Amino acid sequence: MLLFCAFFVFWILFTFQHGIISLQSEETDKFQRMYVLVFIKLLALALIYMLLLLWLTSGSEAFMREVRKTKHLSILIMCRYADGPLRTTAKNMLKLIEETPPDFSVYGMWSMDAQLIIDVFKLITSFILIILQFTFL
Repeated sequence: MLLFCAFFVFWILFTFQHGIISLQSEETDKFQRMYVLVFIKLLALALIYMLLLLWLTSGSEAFMREVRKTKHLSILIMCRYADGPLRTTAKNMLKLIEETPPDFSVYGMWSMDAQLIIDVFKLITSFILIILQFTFL
């Protein structure tokens, strides 16, 4: 996942830089069309990576929603049944969820949740602004 996020950020920045270079080039018409076609291809691949990141974060968020739902259901079962195997199972599940909550993390650096895609877009936006500043200042 770390390599995917790093590759995604690099790919977006590379696509943006290539777009700026293709706009600034004063080559012949043939080369200008080639730059535009390569830029469109790079942009399409960047959109595919963006959709893949969105799919990964939504999947992890759906899993966490199901864990919260399981925790709520085990509490309801414990409230309804005073003893028996069903209460014991619900108690064990609640204990397992509370003691070791599931967490998707990328090498312990950041968590895989819905906030990840926002953080990646913040990083990309700041790098794009830096590239613009170096290009036009």
